[in-house]
Amino acid sequence: MWIAGIVLIAVGVVLFFVRQSQLGKLTQVLAAERISCEATARLCRELGEAMGGPTGPQVELKGTIEPRQPLRAELSGRDCVCCRTRVVREWEEERWETDSEGHSRRKTERGTDTMSQNERREPFFVRDESGRILVDPQDAEIDWVESLDKFEPGEAQGGVLSFGGFTLSLGGLAAPGARRTLGYRYNEWILPPQHPVYVLGGAALRGGEPCIARPAEKGRRYLISVKSEEAILAGARRAALWLAVAMGMCWAAGLALILAGLLRR
Repeated sequence: MWIAGIVLIAVGVVLFFVRQSQLGKLTQVLAAERISCEATARLCRELGEAMGGPTGPQVELKGTIEPRQPLRAELSGRDCVCCRTRVVREWEEERWETDSEGHSRRKTERGTDTMSQNERREPFFVRDESGRILVDPQDAEIDWVESLDKFEPGEAQGGVLSFGGFTLSLGGLAAPGARRTLGYRYNEWILPPQHPVYVLGGAALRGGEPCIARPAEKGRRYLISVKSEEAILAGARRAALWLAVAMGMCWAAGLALILAGLLRR
């Protein structure tokens, strides 16, 4: 019993650090000063010249996404600047289980296997009424737009999985076995051109060009989101609240189980 209590205490500790991350996100979004793309570019040049190289103070931008180099999403074929895809095989398997009394029964188990995961990120511009500035999305935390969620029933034809511009040879995975393939689920998330975007990142100078990148200061977040600032703040507050409730419940239940276990000794 006390072992279960220790496990719950440990889960509460994990939730505590997750909550701290949400609170940190909330604090940094609230504290960041929003400036225009033109003012950010000027700041990048001034700091770059003063420091003699790349810098990374945190800035906040709002504008629309403008591609620098065209990118086509692998599954949907939609235009984008960043893309993340996932292909999952859904299967079922029948097996026999024997209980403590020696009775056997057949059970159908379902599961998934990830067949492919891929992500591409191209630098893009954020444009507002003052101009535009380059954004390097590498290492950023991205809130995506879901562009595809589709399930295709059945096994792949000829051992080759094909959807849109995506092709995968299954090889030995296509061989028949105990697990029966129900179908394949295709998911895709993108950052589409001309979509409103919020960027919280570091002002930098790369190759003499002003840009937004990961802040140099440790602990500073780098966020690219298709949500509004208000939606980001509301989500962080809501997550922090529910994490606090779950954390408190885990700690209370864990302590109760530990005390109960000690009293039974």
